[in-house]
Amino acid sequence: MLPLRAPHLTLSLALLCVFAPACGGDEIEVPPREGDAAWVVVGVRDVATDARELWAFDISEPDMVRLELRMSDEPSSLRGRTPWGSLIVNTGEGVGHSQQLRLDADGDPEWAPLLPAGANPRISSRVFDAAGERMFAASYDSSEDSQQIWMAEFEGGELVGGEQLASTAIPLSFRLTPSEDALLWFSTGDELYTPSPLMMAPLEPSLGPAEPLTEDSIDGFRVFGDKLFVLIFDFTAESEQATQLIPLSDLRAAATPGPTLGSFAGFNGVDLSEDGRWMCDIDDDEVRVIAFEGVDFGERIVVSPADRPLEGKCDLRRADTLLYPSGADKLVNAMVAVDLSGDAPGEAAVVAEAPGGLLEPTLSGDRERLVYLAVDGDTHRLEVAEFDAPGAPVVIAELTADEDNEFEVVDDRTILLVGAGEATDGRQLMHIDLGEGLDAAAATVTPLAGDLPTALRSSQPFGLTPAGDQVVLFAEPSGGEGFELWRTDALGGPSSPIRDGQGWSFGQLDFLAE
Repeated sequence: MLPLRAPHLTLSLALLCVFAPACGGDEIEVPPREGDAAWVVVGVRDVATDARELWAFDISEPDMVRLELRMSDEPSSLRGRTPWGSLIVNTGEGVGHSQQLRLDADGDPEWAPLLPAGANPRISSRVFDAAGERMFAASYDSSEDSQQIWMAEFEGGELVGGEQLASTAIPLSFRLTPSEDALLWFSTGDELYTPSPLMMAPLEPSLGPAEPLTEDSIDGFRVFGDKLFVLIFDFTAESEQATQLIPLSDLRAAATPGPTLGSFAGFNGVDLSEDGRWMCDIDDDEVRVIAFEGVDFGERIVVSPADRPLEGKCDLRRADTLLYPSGADKLVNAMVAVDLSGDAPGEAAVVAEAPGGLLEPTLSGDRERLVYLAVDGDTHRLEVAEFDAPGAPVVIAELTADEDNEFEVVDDRTILLVGAGEATDGRQLMHIDLGEGLDAAAATVTPLAGDLPTALRSSQPFGLTPAGDQVVLFAEPSGGEGFELWRTDALGGPSSPIRDGQGWSFGQLDFLAE
């Protein structure tokens, strides 16, 4: 017997009852779970009532939905995950409140607090420490003009304490230093939304009061190797933006002037390498880099050839590599890489190219390969290009060109692809496994959900369960309104409905698992 865990939580068991009150009591009989708990959680909008709802479905058994729970009849939205695997959910009308949805000792969903008593109810910004023991959050309430910054402490995902660190206006950026000895942020400062200076709350060796680190208002900041890279705000600037550099070893040290940026686009036109050695920016369709050593830096060097103009943003996420999209008139038709492993930039090399365009170029998690859709007339090809073999992509699958074609890089070896093809109603879903060797040329492509009813087609969102054995997807009626929720075996086995005929018009999807 499973008791109700919250006054706004409804239980139902497929084919037995839809709502718990209709079953004549607060408890219902639930089949035993044979293995580990596996729940899919969806945030949806009901077509008929326009209500935002949150549902959880126990899909731990392959041949049935063991239990379905309406977790809230208040407007709800999924807002990410905690390091220990619970879901962060905002619920309620207006400001509402933030809490975590987790599994209890029996493997069933339950609500638990995220914020200590006394904190404002809803989280606007948050960051967790590496150990998953502390959450730093800005929280707000509609009755107050300012927001509170709290440190919440957890043990095994259980809230055990907390302390308010500061009050601030709306925070615009929020993060810990790499050594986690200070919390950094900046916020809006007045009715004109003039930003504040860069602010710091010391955490080690002990908590301290918030204090400014810059004299000027700032427009953004990033950790840049052994220093902070700070954009200075100046509403009078029209074409240039000043920057400052602050060493992480002494955040209270006087800031050093950094390079002047050629546009007032903030970090939209700039990227920084994680090791603090290189900055890239753009100007007049040219890609340029600057080498750094600590807070010292050199002159700009143009690295984009004239025949490979920029069409987008420069990217320094891959170690020792500058990556940028090339094309014209908002069409990206090549991805170009520049080697930055030496003291000076190397020659530009084309990693991937398609005259018809490259769609959604995405780095793999290990940043060793690039995944994208190559446009070739009325065909979209899913291709994988290795940085160790630029210009020699591997074709994984082909689809009919369609604006709804989409893929998700789940992890280093797994890709999910949904798009226009020869499967049910012109849509198909594929599970792609690069194997233990992460070799695209040896990838296994498994068509999924080919047995959906003819009136349905695979749609978004979709996701692979944490166990990797099932894909959960929203299915779209070709002639109807709203979505149904289905699951299919990740190895190509049969599909089955999780909730059919529901008529949902909006979907968020995530998982809870042991």
